[in-house]
Amino acid sequence: SVKAPYYFIGYNCATAVYFTLSLGDPSVIDELGLWVDPITVVRRFSARNKVARRVFLPSSDWRVRTLSSQLGSGASEDIYDSLRRGIYEPPKEPFTEEAILSAHLVEALVDFHQEFPTQLDLGESDDRRAWFDELRATTQSHPIESNSLVDPTVGSRSSRIALGGVQQNGTRYGKLELLPASHYLSDDNRRSYMESGLGLGKVSVLYGLDDSDVRLQELALYSYDALIPHNKFTGGLSSRAFLGAKQQWSDTLIPYTASKIELGIGRTYSVTPDVQTYAMISGAASAGAKGGKLSYSPEVGLTVYEIFNMKTIGAFRLVCGEDTAGRCYRHTSMTQSLFIGEVLTPYFMLDHRISSQAKSQTYELGLRYSF
Repeated sequence: SVKAPYYFIGYNCATAVYFTLSLGDPSVIDELGLWVDPITVVRRFSARNKVARRVFLPSSDWRVRTLSSQLGSGASEDIYDSLRRGIYEPPKEPFTEEAILSAHLVEALVDFHQEFPTQLDLGESDDRRAWFDELRATTQSHPIESNSLVDPTVGSRSSRIALGGVQQNGTRYGKLELLPASHYLSDDNRRSYMESGLGLGKVSVLYGLDDSDVRLQELALYSYDALIPHNKFTGGLSSRAFLGAKQQWSDTLIPYTASKIELGIGRTYSVTPDVQTYAMISGAASAGAKGGKLSYSPEVGLTVYEIFNMKTIGAFRLVCGEDTAGRCYRHTSMTQSLFIGEVLTPYFMLDHRISSQAKSQTYELGLRYSF
């Protein structure tokens, strides 16, 4: 019966709230997990029926992106054009599904305009108040269930472990991967409008099945990817960052481990709600057995959600500067995933690299478990 505001600020706010709420259900402390963030708090207590009502209040930017994606680019651009020219009129009864979506999109665009002034012509204050009151009346009397499509507490888990097998240039390995802490990281991002996630402390280790050799494939102290589709109304840049150690490739495309800092920026576009394409340019500084390197890599990629809960990610990169002569090699990768519920993801990965001196081929088959 306690109503308390949840402010997503402060030092370890989620942990403090988690322990406070556990006074009402101490068994939640024993639930498996290596990391607590605000999403974890909401999800775990909701699963135990300890939350009477949960409301997701997205920002105006989020609402514009989600609603324009549902409505379609053509209809969304017509609405934006009518607002920019000052000729938009709220829909009249009888309301169609498209008209209701349009009204909600206009409401979100006006809210976004008030926060970040745009080229919208909303008229004089008296006229604006009259038509906006009419618009509010329409959206309040005809709410849409968009929360279920974008609620980040659905499907997201904080930690992940993966087991798999790798064949790299004919050599066989077993693979163990552990991601102890993450935020908003999910294989299945259909409930959102973007592919994104932040990871802390991810480690991947390879064990040689032929020679019992153990090698570090990746240690990501901090990493994130944010493929945010560019939106005509709100803009949006995509980016990525990596800090840690990972495999690099020598002149003859033999892998070795090097410490690395990498930053990237680019653009992502939604072709359809299930297809996204992106272009990105990344720069990196690394140091390892082959000395220090400065490299850069332009990249293009495609993400496709398919039937039977499958997803394909394909990418092509031109990596320049990792070898001693500063030459470039071509890197093509493809990952196929299958979602089983919200926690299991079998996957297959193909990785192909080719330079003027050599080529390298890697296959990987594994299973991820999120918790």
